[in-house]
Amino acid sequence: MVHIYTGDGKGKTTAALGLSFRAAGRGLRVAFLEFLKDGNSGEVLLAKSVPNMNIRCFQTTVNGFFWNMTEPEREVLKAETQAGFAFAANCAANRLCDMLVLDEIAGCIANGILSENDVLALLKNYGKTLEIVLTGRDFSQEMRSAADYVSEIRAVKHPFDTGTAPREGIEF
Repeated sequence: MVHIYTGDGKGKTTAALGLSFRAAGRGLRVAFLEFLKDGNSGEVLLAKSVPNMNIRCFQTTVNGFFWNMTEPEREVLKAETQAGFAFAANCAANRLCDMLVLDEIAGCIANGILSENDVLALLKNYGKTLEIVLTGRDFSQEMRSAADYVSEIRAVKHPFDTGTAPREGIEF
């Protein structure tokens, strides 16, 4: 089945990791693939030590937000992301996992790094034989329709809005 965690609120990755911990705790093999992130958040650092979880980050060469990158940095990120998506497709095709998490995949689509059609094809081909979890903001209606679960996390209030910097252990 296909799960989507979306919205403008904090906690989409954390929710996907919670589901991943539940699956791993029951002996399912989880491939948790991070896109558009450097793999340095507290929950991901801990998840690397959990049995049955394979955590991979596909933004290793360049740092920062996509909209702040130079064109050469974007090209590097695009190549890393496409390699990550090929890794995901291989995991699904060869049943290397029972749950496949594509963290921040919506941002990859929105920024033209990955094709929505390619992601939809992955869901169509493997969404009935394994759990696929997608996170990010602004999924299209077609992506939402392809999902079995859609959970929207809405921002009501956040300290960032008043200038509070991200805090280690809380926001990352």
